[in-house]
Amino acid sequence: MWQQICNDFLSYTLESFSHDTVLPAGTYVKKFPGFTASWMGEGMLSFVPHNDAGNNYESNKVLIVSVAIHGNETAPLELANQWIKQIFLSELKPGLPVFFIIGNIEAILSGQRFIELNLNRLFNEQTRLINEQDAEIKSEQQRAKFIMCQLEKFTAKFSQASFIHFDLHTAIRKSLHEKFLVLPFNDHQTSSEKLLQFWSDAGLTAALQSHAPASTFSYYTRSNLNAISATVELGQVAALGENDLSRLTLTDQAVKALITAADWPKLSHQSMLTLFQVKDEIIKTSDKFKLNIGEDVANFTHFQKGFKLAEDISSGYEYIIQSEKDVIVFPNTKVPVGQRVALIAE
Repeated sequence: MWQQICNDFLSYTLESFSHDTVLPAGTYVKKFPGFTASWMGEGMLSFVPHNDAGNNYESNKVLIVSVAIHGNETAPLELANQWIKQIFLSELKPGLPVFFIIGNIEAILSGQRFIELNLNRLFNEQTRLINEQDAEIKSEQQRAKFIMCQLEKFTAKFSQASFIHFDLHTAIRKSLHEKFLVLPFNDHQTSSEKLLQFWSDAGLTAALQSHAPASTFSYYTRSNLNAISATVELGQVAALGENDLSRLTLTDQAVKALITAADWPKLSHQSMLTLFQVKDEIIKTSDKFKLNIGEDVANFTHFQKGFKLAEDISSGYEYIIQSEKDVIVFPNTKVPVGQRVALIAE
């Protein structure tokens, strides 16, 4: 098992799942020179560095890196697999505990965003309370519950630490800001300057502040762990093996610098991100709902004031652009009725 994980954690994870040879739930631990690795369930691997005495290091910061919460968003998955390989090869020496999570394994294998339910809408108390024996429970609900439970077990070991969570994604559409952050809703309406500076140095150009609580993974860790959390969009969706990772060189360098440090690394200090605030959420009201833009309209596109962006002829609903400062983010009509079609920010 450990030899396969060391060689290629992603391949081991996908092959075990597809051949139904996943080990029973639990924690499998092995000491390596400089760190202890723990397999905590399918697609979950942690590294805890040793102190000078060879014991697990008591860090004041812990990094959580999640990828493939949507199965077809594969560039971050490939990056994370590289980081894991480099740790096992001693090319990357962890200076703080790191927990890697591969999200929707079944969807990765099928090349889809999700199988039945959007995993990134399931990190909430309702999912935590599901009865897994219920025949009506979907695979994504079971997966979200398992991720939350295993994350709780891992983070409980570091009661004095502060947590950093990067939920790495790629967007369905092209973006005028190719790489950008989505900051989860914060009651105090403040963002970590260190987080913003880190991701600016990592090659991002914009940050989008959410306007309300959500059932996303990054909001879950912010609200339950008080983590410095962010959903990080790293370009556009591509098939596994078809990503141009050279476009993520700065991101690769920055995250590796954080993994090897015991604190936020001192990087090159690029200019700060352009900040956007979400002001509206457009919801799909019925099957007659229509978004009046083409499939090629990019994230962060502006519209003229008065433009009818969305309408529903069955209810008379209309969404009219109120300001030329307004931009659209994450437009996607291929969602169930009642779910979000787009965000409007300024």
